[in-house]
Amino acid sequence: MRWSLCALLLLALSAQAQKFETWTISGGPQRLLDTDEGLLASLHDRLGQVVVFHEDTATIDTLTFGAPPGYPISRVWLGFCLSTDGSVWAETSAGYPIRRARGEPTFQWLLPQIPGIADTAVGCRPTGEVWVEKMGRVHRHTPAGQLLGELKDPGIASFGFRMCGCPDGNFWFTATTTSGLYSLVRLSPSGRYDYFRSPRIDEAVTDMSCASDGGLWFSMNDQDPFGRPTLGVIVRVFPDGRIVEYDVPPHPLSDAGGLAEGPDGAAWFTAFGLGSLARVDDDGNFSFISDGRFRYGDDMITGRDGKLWFAFQNELTSFTLPPFLQTVPALVGTRGGSGVLYTSDLSVANWGSSTTTVVLRYTSSRPTSGVSEAAVTEQLLPGRQLVIDDAFAWLRTRGFSIPDTGNVGTLSVEAESALPWRGVSAVARTTSPSGPGRSGVAYSALRTESLPSSVGSTLRLFGLRQTSADRTNLALVNASLGLPLRLSVTLVAGDGSGTRVAVPDVFLAPGKWTQLDSVLSSVPEESRFPQGWAEVKSLGDEGAPFGAYAVVNDNVTNDGSYVAPAEPSAEVIVPAFVRVGAYQSELVLANPSSAAVTAEMAFAPNDAAQRTATVTLAPLEQRILPRVHEELGLGYGVGPLVVRFRDGSGNAAPGVAFVRVATPEGYGVSLPGTPLAELKASKVRVAGLRQGNGVRSNLALVNAETDATLMLKVTIVDGETGTKKEPMTMTLPPLGFKQLDQVLTPYGIAQGWAEVERTSTTSTTGSGRFLAYGVLNDGERPGEGTGDGSILPMATEK
Repeated sequence: MRWSLCALLLLALSAQAQKFETWTISGGPQRLLDTDEGLLASLHDRLGQVVVFHEDTATIDTLTFGAPPGYPISRVWLGFCLSTDGSVWAETSAGYPIRRARGEPTFQWLLPQIPGIADTAVGCRPTGEVWVEKMGRVHRHTPAGQLLGELKDPGIASFGFRMCGCPDGNFWFTATTTSGLYSLVRLSPSGRYDYFRSPRIDEAVTDMSCASDGGLWFSMNDQDPFGRPTLGVIVRVFPDGRIVEYDVPPHPLSDAGGLAEGPDGAAWFTAFGLGSLARVDDDGNFSFISDGRFRYGDDMITGRDGKLWFAFQNELTSFTLPPFLQTVPALVGTRGGSGVLYTSDLSVANWGSSTTTVVLRYTSSRPTSGVSEAAVTEQLLPGRQLVIDDAFAWLRTRGFSIPDTGNVGTLSVEAESALPWRGVSAVARTTSPSGPGRSGVAYSALRTESLPSSVGSTLRLFGLRQTSADRTNLALVNASLGLPLRLSVTLVAGDGSGTRVAVPDVFLAPGKWTQLDSVLSSVPEESRFPQGWAEVKSLGDEGAPFGAYAVVNDNVTNDGSYVAPAEPSAEVIVPAFVRVGAYQSELVLANPSSAAVTAEMAFAPNDAAQRTATVTLAPLEQRILPRVHEELGLGYGVGPLVVRFRDGSGNAAPGVAFVRVATPEGYGVSLPGTPLAELKASKVRVAGLRQGNGVRSNLALVNAETDATLMLKVTIVDGETGTKKEPMTMTLPPLGFKQLDQVLTPYGIAQGWAEVERTSTTSTTGSGRFLAYGVLNDGERPGEGTGDGSILPMATEK
């Protein structure tokens, strides 16, 4: 766990990138609920009243409620919930629930099933039931208010007052079991109860929030002997059942107040003793954000606008996260040495639930370009995808004086108010005429938050080679909008000799890109080697986020294969290992450590029995196997390849693996090896799919489990209208692979994106790891164009 008390957040963004806004509402707003009618707030100091706040006009409407006979008019105490029919339910401190049908001017009280004045709690299940808790007992209602009866469960002695319904259909609540243990309980849509106990969980649970990956966040407070909260604890329940506690950094009365998962997937909360807004991520890294004013709230929500909302005393406060920053590493509009014109197309998709303002900011890396910078602002509605066939031609239509050639630079993609925060994906593809069509390479925008930024940070790129058949270019990018960057580049021979050759340091101004052509030939001839890898390191006194990538080019077709940086891992999966028809797979294995390792490979083509092979790598050896299926006896077929690296004692060891798939004509694509430990998401998106105008798209699905079957739901979204099409269900056996060719054609749409969600797994751990990716091919139908493919990677919310 790491923490720092600071006023800046996320890569030291300026204070202007994030902001608080505060409105005065008399009566003491406290509990909050965002609806399509406005933001509901309970009032601590006014009995029988709830207000609706309209941010666009900064006005409020007052809603009232009465009380059943024999009960006093009271206040909403623990909060609201929104039922499936749009009605709002709330509890009161006097012991009766209230309900307001959508559009009605008042709340209506419901007669409590348990008499007496006592705090009550309400919870809305995503399946439609509404629970009302009082004195440890729960009665169920329909959304319309009809009583269904009391809930009885043999494992639960009494119910707690914290409840939380989540978008994935699960319903979480606190309860005391019949064995006397206070527990957190998850009720699935099918009615299965799962029990969780945090080591320190007790009845001091203060707030709950659904996690976007199917887990949960909640806050607790330890107390001193006088009952005062002294130490806040933020607890993360992961989808696989793991529970991790994060102590709020020590401070007098650092208790945790309202809590909500923000659009960025981290838990946000307020702490009374600190008087500030705070954030903690899945790894336990804390940040504290202060604008000099006391900030606190007993309740916190993430609004439909992507803002965080909380209230205290007579103030209602919103906090806007900084824009989500990405960098497309290269936009190209220039002629190469042979006179061939290279151009870049671009796709930007908003797969979130809110309208997003996207600023596309081009920064030229060449002084001969017509402009040094060009910025265009676009509004992307939910589900929409912006497709630009020629990026520089498009910028010219927006009034920028850009020449027909000589243009190379980066594109910053700044998304404001995205929900989720990472709900915008951008991918570019640079191509040139080749043979009967076009060939080139696609690459996703680099997420600034994921890039190394500190001085001394290093990226490694494997699979570099310089032969009669191929050459490799190395590209470097400064993703900072304000800081210069100095990088060192060291080339390491792949023959195990340990030979290291440094090239001159590279200086990059903010937002700049550069490319080292045929990088292995850029050093003195006596120091050259035919294959190896590069290490790119940040130097200087001040770090800046940076990226690097390599492109392996075919010397005949000029087709490129994109190679991303890789960190060695003990277990990786290559999503497609291909030996079908004319397609061949080249396997790259690398051991950058100082001890020998063995790569143990498992391949299950076309759902057949697994085939295995092993390759031993000497220390500092990289091996490129051009006809790997024949060389290792893995045979024909298509499927994922799982590679596990082991040292001489059989223990896990780090290594790198990826595949390059190509045709005899030299058109191909690289498929990276993904560490299995990184496959945590239950839902992913693949953007940039297109059909027509000379291209077609396939969608590939991969089961990364070796001993479990998965069911995946695939939903295609029309990028022009945001309309979701009828979902498809796919069942994948262990290490199963399925490709949906021309995936947009059945729906008659020209461009869009795919949402892939795991719906069930037979895995005993419940993980159900999987991958999805797209392939953008030249030619509208098979046999047209070059058939050259470019990978469209999946994007996740975390």
